[in-house]
Amino acid sequence: MLKEAVCTDIIIRALRHAGIDLQALVHEDVLSHPERYENIRKPDYNIDHRRTRNLQIYLKHNAINVFNGNGKPDMATLKPGDIVILDTGIQNGTMFDHIGIVDNEKNDSGNYQVINIWTIGYNTDSMSLLGQEYPDVVGVFRLTHLFDYQ
Repeated sequence: MLKEAVCTDIIIRALRHAGIDLQALVHEDVLSHPERYENIRKPDYNIDHRRTRNLQIYLKHNAINVFNGNGKPDMATLKPGDIVILDTGIQNGTMFDHIGIVDNEKNDSGNYQVINIWTIGYNTDSMSLLGQEYPDVVGVFRLTHLFDYQ
């Protein structure tokens, strides 16, 4: 369990544990397709993968989009391991400001929980972030590999 990290570290480290180096993949995509990453002035291998906006761009082009785009995902289409991007309402220039992984645990309402680090000072946790008014879901992606991420 991560003690000190940001939300993107959950995704990076979970995929690294599954044998996928998302840090390197994002960096290669930034170098190959700089027009996709207008917010990056100078590519930086050590930080670009730690921005939710950059992960959203990468996933948009390299994963299955399972989001219907209306702010509330179809709970029946979600699977544990899906990557969820959220808008927490913070005025930081992007609506893609938080990210987590759909857990296999469900809350009392029957909605999947999201494994994430909510903010500075929080630890990795599984939280009820889906199927409610806040935060807004702005993306749900599923990786396209021959094996299931368990």
